Amino acid sequence: DTILIATLKNGIFYKNNKAFGVWKTSNDQLLKEKRIYTSCGLSGNQIALGTSSDGLIIIDQNHRICRHLSKKTGLQNNNILCTFQDKNSNIWLGLDNGIDFTMPNSSFSTILPEKDIQGTGYSVCIFKDKLYLGASDGLYEAPWQSFYDPNKSNYFRKIKSTDGQVWGLKEIDDNLLIGHHEGTFNLRNGQTTLLSSEPGAWTFIKVNSDTVVGGTYNGLILYTKSGGEWKFKKKLKGLNESCRVMVKDIDGYLWISHPYRGIYRINFSKDPAKEIDVKFYDSKNGLPSNLNNYVFQISGRAVFATEKGIFRFDNKLEIFKPDLDFKKQIGASERIKYLKEDSKGNIWYVSQSEVGLLLVNDLGLRKETKKKVFRELDNKLVGGFEFVYPVDENNIFFGSEQGFIHYNGSSSKSKESTFQVIISQIYASGERDSLIFGGFFVDKNKICEEQSNLLTPSLKSNLNNLNFNFAATDFQDPTLIEFRTMLLGSDSKWSEWSTESNKNFSNLRPGAYTFQVQARNSDNIISKVATYSFRIIPPWYLSKTAIFLYLILLLAGIGGFHVYQKQKFRHEKEILQASHAEKEAQHLKQVEITKAALAQTQNDKLAAEISFKNKELASSTLHLVQKGEILLTIKNALNNMLEKSVNAEVKKEIQQLINLLNFDVNLDEDWEQFAFHFDQVHVDFLKRLREKFPQLSANDEKLCAYLRLNLSTKETAQLLNISVRGVEVSRYRLRKKLKLPNDVHLAEFMIHV
Repeated sequence: DTILIATLKNGIFYKNNKAFGVWKTSNDQLLKEKRIYTSCGLSGNQIALGTSSDGLIIIDQNHRICRHLSKKTGLQNNNILCTFQDKNSNIWLGLDNGIDFTMPNSSFSTILPEKDIQGTGYSVCIFKDKLYLGASDGLYEAPWQSFYDPNKSNYFRKIKSTDGQVWGLKEIDDNLLIGHHEGTFNLRNGQTTLLSSEPGAWTFIKVNSDTVVGGTYNGLILYTKSGGEWKFKKKLKGLNESCRVMVKDIDGYLWISHPYRGIYRINFSKDPAKEIDVKFYDSKNGLPSNLNNYVFQISGRAVFATEKGIFRFDNKLEIFKPDLDFKKQIGASERIKYLKEDSKGNIWYVSQSEVGLLLVNDLGLRKETKKKVFRELDNKLVGGFEFVYPVDENNIFFGSEQGFIHYNGSSSKSKESTFQVIISQIYASGERDSLIFGGFFVDKNKICEEQSNLLTPSLKSNLNNLNFNFAATDFQDPTLIEFRTMLLGSDSKWSEWSTESNKNFSNLRPGAYTFQVQARNSDNIISKVATYSFRIIPPWYLSKTAIFLYLILLLAGIGGFHVYQKQKFRHEKEILQASHAEKEAQHLKQVEITKAALAQTQNDKLAAEISFKNKELASSTLHLVQKGEILLTIKNALNNMLEKSVNAEVKKEIQQLINLLNFDVNLDEDWEQFAFHFDQVHVDFLKRLREKFPQLSANDEKLCAYLRLNLSTKETAQLLNISVRGVEVSRYRLRKKLKLPNDVHLAEFMIHV
């Protein structure tokens, strides 16, 4: 029921139904001096005041200034001309030159104990209603309270005698033990005392009610309580390594990890002041490697972070085994650097790639664990000296490279209904004036929120290289927003999450496509899917008309090919027939040649046989000639003996022998046998001779046979039992009977009969 009125130089006034007056605050003079130029109401009953010379001032419902942002804290300038709060309670500022964006309800904020130095943060502790921050330049103290006036001077003060590197803080029995580069300090009743000058105190573990063990650069130190105060006892022998990371488990063992060697287990005797029992474990005992092994305490037990996930120690087998519960949540291949359990059993972790929280929900018989990743912390924690200090849900501290980071888990988050992804621009690569979509749809000069079927563009075939630009309505840190895309019609699944805010598709084929994109912010809220549908028209050579022409050409080609093949078949058939005929002719010729060769062979064989028969016949004829000569000799001898013999009876016997020799029967038989063999050899020579020349006598036939045998005149005379002269006469008479001319040789004529 109240209206607030901001004036330029006179502060803020109020008006309601009852009164009108000054709306007093504790900083009225400041508001008058800085000149309120613009204002707006904020969620949570707060007011944003934009000034002309001192930036933005936010006042809560108790009239207190709870935020004061100026150029010193990050604004571009202090002259604010306009203020606006969006749906996520973020404030937008229109400046004299530029626009600024601020998140007053952000879950994360930075604490710099000494703004001018901005040292590295290593340790945090709340001790007796005070906040202690251990940094690279000393220990700082500030009151632990719910409200801090931003216009008040720095709340932090540096503790005396703590200049230098502060490694660790540990509250033990109303004492705050300080691990320092120069030794161990104790803070009690606001005063610091030096407990040990042993350099490089890392951390402290309470062994029992009167004993504390401290880890240093060069081993362990024992502290005992005397008169209610902690005092240095001695340096323990048996271990001379750096003891920066160590925990005590429920079995009473002290575990110490060395990042370059392995794991040490310390077993204290009943009297911790005596010598300690040290056992060393490395990769031989189940650790994945001797490097980068760290020990932490979860639920009272020691767990071991390695390069291959989380391991636990099996006391019976004395080996390290993978922890299956952590394996499901974090993985077996992730390198874990830090683990911290808060009061509710949730586990904060720092890995090689992320900072996260395992939220453990106890459901009675089982526990449900959810994983939450804080991408805002990527690459901001101190490498190798990661530190998390969870006080409660609203206060979690992280050591960072520049001061400390505070996280408020109950701060307002981005709502899913307000977080959306927007396709801002689509253009074709490599084309001039190729903007296809500029962020909104226009239908009949009206802007539409969604794309309808009528607004689906048809792109030419040469516009098939498309680039999509998109963004998300979360301005907390644009580098933490991730996107994934999918092009329906080309992709079968979503792409991997990536911080890239554009996607390029090359050489898209003709067809219908729908581009889809989703965004995910740092709170793991996933937006609804933003879509854009389009269609790529086939080129002219792939249009329906072209395809129809291609079909006709194809059919014509098939027909022409069929005709061509038919003609080709006919031509090949003719060639084959000609070739076959040629081969047949060659075959027949070869057969004729073979037959001729065979006939020649047979003729040669017959000639050989004839030659053989001729030799036999000549031999037989020669035998007859010799026989005739012998008979003639015998006959002449007998005639001589007959003439000389005087004995009548001897003459008579000789005459009988002469008569016997003159007997022609045997000679005829010899001729018949000769004629038979002669006709066999000379293929019926005598038979053909009788048929052609029937006028020839028996003696003429004998003469022709002897001529055919090419016998000499003397040999012929002996066979015919006549003189040489008689043979010549017989030859002459034969020529007459045959009517041969003088130039025809009688023997050659007989060969051709």
